[in-house]
Amino acid sequence: MKRHLFTLAVAILLLLIGTISKAQTGTLTIEATHFQSNKGVAIVHLFRQQDAIPRKPFLQATAEVIDGEAKIIFNTIPYGDYAAIIFQDENSNGIIDHKFGFPNEPMGFSNGWKLSLFSGMPNFRKLKFRFDEVNLKYTIMIR
Repeated sequence: MKRHLFTLAVAILLLLIGTISKAQTGTLTIEATHFQSNKGVAIVHLFRQQDAIPRKPFLQATAEVIDGEAKIIFNTIPYGDYAAIIFQDENSNGIIDHKFGFPNEPMGFSNGWKLSLFSGMPNFRKLKFRFDEVNLKYTIMIR
């Protein structure tokens, strides 16, 4: 009898742990708007606080640009704070092209941040947004 109760208790505990861990992740949808053309693909680099922005993203995903918009989906990622940089890879070479030290392809940043001569480099504090069970979708405007 004790053995059956112990087995039942372990099964309930494992079920609860599985439910809790699933509740801590979700699907993040990033919608990018205001692309000037449908050339190439949209590439999103997603960062956590400990990641090196802009060099080493936590995750990367691509999507087609259709009618000036792209929808990028990250499945089963932990809820928390993130930062995102998106660019239109017009020549599909997989990198952000530069001209005179500045990005030469259309870009967008989370948190409404804008790259300029006086903005400094992007960092987590400047780009941070919240992803949780209430905030599952995030929109970034390409500039």
